Amino acid sequence: MAADASTTRVAFVGLGTMGYPMALQIAQKGFALTVYDINPQAGPKLASEAPCTVVPSLAAAAGGADVLVTMLPSSKEVDAAVLGNEQAPGILSALKPGAVIIDMSSSDPIRTRALAAKVAAAGCTLVDAPVSGSVRRARDGTLAIMFGGSEADFEFCKPVLSCMGTSLFRVGNAGAGHAMKALNNYVSAAGLVAAVEALHVGEKFGIDPHVMTKVLNASTGKNNTTENKVEQFMLSGSYASGFFLKLMAKDVGIAISLADHLGIPATLGHVCTRMWQDAAAESTPTTDHTEMYRLLRKDFTNQFGGPLNGSQVRQETVREISRSCAIRAIVETGTYCGDSCAFLAETGVPVHSVELHPRWYAFARARLAGVPNVHLQRGDSRGFLKKLTVNPAVPRENVLFYLDAHWFDDLPLRDEVGIILGHWKNAVIVVDDFQVPDDPGYKFDDYGGEKVLALRYLTPIVHLGFRVFFPAVPSDQEIGIKRGWVVLARDEAVTARLRSIEALREWQGTWD
Repeated sequence: MAADASTTRVAFVGLGTMGYPMALQIAQKGFALTVYDINPQAGPKLASEAPCTVVPSLAAAAGGADVLVTMLPSSKEVDAAVLGNEQAPGILSALKPGAVIIDMSSSDPIRTRALAAKVAAAGCTLVDAPVSGSVRRARDGTLAIMFGGSEADFEFCKPVLSCMGTSLFRVGNAGAGHAMKALNNYVSAAGLVAAVEALHVGEKFGIDPHVMTKVLNASTGKNNTTENKVEQFMLSGSYASGFFLKLMAKDVGIAISLADHLGIPATLGHVCTRMWQDAAAESTPTTDHTEMYRLLRKDFTNQFGGPLNGSQVRQETVREISRSCAIRAIVETGTYCGDSCAFLAETGVPVHSVELHPRWYAFARARLAGVPNVHLQRGDSRGFLKKLTVNPAVPRENVLFYLDAHWFDDLPLRDEVGIILGHWKNAVIVVDDFQVPDDPGYKFDDYGGEKVLALRYLTPIVHLGFRVFFPAVPSDQEIGIKRGWVVLARDEAVTARLRSIEALREWQGTWD
């Protein structure tokens, strides 16, 4: 038996961006509708457009309902609304036996199955039916709906669901709809990032993004983003698709959490998740997901010029140090996106690298997947170096350390150097983003107070007998991003070899 507009009473909880037009469709299609939202203005507004009853609580919405639809932000809100507590009775406290809850939120499928079991124990049924489509499609009643529940429940719910969508799919039992929605949005999110990155790369190379979009849409690179978002919301600068960035980040996270729960490796999924979660951290709750175009553009424009900041002099100097000092291994702190690490691996010796930031670690992991002799870890550089001190695969002499782990409020450079000196003989230490005292054209990192990458920061270890080398090439003759750097060494034989490298000049001035 199917729900019928003449006899089935429907309640709708959650009149947000998508919920409002979905509830409106149900009311306009003739079902007796009761609505509730925590925003006291949402219900009366809906009642001004279509016949419905506005109630002041969840329990009031559930009372007398044969079908109750939830359209809430996440599983957390759905669980709270359905189960309630002593202070605020939930939907289940007032729902009559045999009634059906349709959760159309973007919820966690594992939590949905658990909640469905609790609802079943109370004599009711919970099914999941999340949607795909824009706000425009919600207004038109043309959403795609993915149903998780029994075949009998699907047939019963179809008339209500058909008010809101034209493409209805039963994809499995409880939780399957939410799994399908998250996986769909993961595919959509990954496609969006791929399209946006391609547009930025093409534009930097000189290809007009409008032309590029036309070519993509006439070629195999076409996807939902290139067809329906790039021109309409990204290149136009409107960023008004109606779907929030934080919600996309949440859905992608659900999809990859499901993969983890099932023991399925999802390398690209983890990279994608980090990208969206980091973008969400920079966004407001109402930032549109198409603003990923703008946020990733910022990443592109803030790139550091390629391996070792794109400095050809520094690249050749590192090669020369590796040759002349018979370097047996390279240790890098601060992998960033992996470009410098890949370059260091070209020396032919093992490279051990660490990155603290989860997003850059994910980038680097993907970037370095096919690069031989690279050993990448995620974590703090100090803990990483301490682990290397007991790693038999890392030699104790003839090691080059490339230190680029500048964690802003927590500058680890002194600690890093201390660990290196305590465990490695004749080490060569290169520090990136360091002040060149007599050449202001070379930029350096200054985090305020004493946290300035300059010789005075290293004065506590000056007594340890370091010799200091700076680039011999003036900044105005440098190619690439003009970032300062310094080479430190104590061993006399190593120091003698460094003096023979034309691109280096030994510092004869003070440390302050």
